[in-house]
Amino acid sequence: MTLASASSVQELARFARENSPYYRKHYANLPEKISELIEIPVLDHASFWAANSGLPPQNQVVTAPLIDGAVFRTGGTTAVPKASYVTREELREGAQSWAACLVRAGLQPGDRVANLLYGGDLYKGYLDLGLALTHTPTPNFHLSVRVAPLESQAWTLRTYAATVLVAMPTVMCRLADYLIETHQPVSSVRLLLYIGELLHRDQRTLLKMAFPSAKIGPVQYGSVDGGLIGRPENSPSGVDQHTTSYTVNASSMIMELLTDTGDLITEEGVKGNVVITNLIRRLMPIIRYPMGDAAEWIDYSSRKFRLCGRGAVGVRVRPASYDMTSLQEIVSNSLKTERVTGFQVLLRRAQEMDEMVFRIC
Repeated sequence: MTLASASSVQELARFARENSPYYRKHYANLPEKISELIEIPVLDHASFWAANSGLPPQNQVVTAPLIDGAVFRTGGTTAVPKASYVTREELREGAQSWAACLVRAGLQPGDRVANLLYGGDLYKGYLDLGLALTHTPTPNFHLSVRVAPLESQAWTLRTYAATVLVAMPTVMCRLADYLIETHQPVSSVRLLLYIGELLHRDQRTLLKMAFPSAKIGPVQYGSVDGGLIGRPENSPSGVDQHTTSYTVNASSMIMELLTDTGDLITEEGVKGNVVITNLIRRLMPIIRYPMGDAAEWIDYSSRKFRLCGRGAVGVRVRPASYDMTSLQEIVSNSLKTERVTGFQVLLRRAQEMDEMVFRIC
């Protein structure tokens, strides 16, 4: 960690401890001065989210009254969505980061960008992209589609000859299935930008049938909670996200890879759990937060990494994220009187479908 980031982390930890009841309790045994990020304990998902709901004083995580900003849902694993809080300035900074990613991904002047991200019901993606398109210096035309009925999505793409489409892979593939079944591929789309999920090889084949002129790639690696974590190294091409390399967004983010026992990984090619610290978020501080993803360093000195799926904290199936605590509760409630002594979750891909298998003993 550089001197600059060390001072930033120390200031962030001090701010969180002084203004957030949750962090004050979480850091009760932490010394006043911190020389290394690893001195700070990793956040516990269960206690963090239990303390982070509603308005203060019920909400023990946020550092100020909720009077100038927004709330968004994140990683739904239960009937009650988890909430992520941002200030107006943090929302603006996020839009600027999004805009830079769009330019890096190949946004060209005059592009007609179909926004098929989720919006409303506290979802953030649709709003993020809409704001980003107003912040990019590249002239563009926003097609405000959202996750609409398939015939409506197809009509918009054809009528306005969309050139760029941004969506989660499952949304893209659902639309691609419809376009293929109705014999109306869209050749005007030259760029498919996905976010929020990995893209499997069989999905790429499907997308190329529906959008024959399109290059495919991720627009960024990030989350509602953490913000922009990594930027893709290369422009969209024939390479899927399993092999796409990213560079950490060092201007506002520290990313660590940890072993299951909490040891720091700096060696290249060694898979570890992604833990992030956002240096600019203050309303809902994110300090040593486990993302639930796994990654490995390609070049540690330049903070280049490759995603390796989900880690030990949680799993992701299509758009939904599930932490292990929630899954264990589901299993326990289902078995009722049966005693569970061992628990394992297996994710696999079979016949172009995602499967989640529970192994219980």
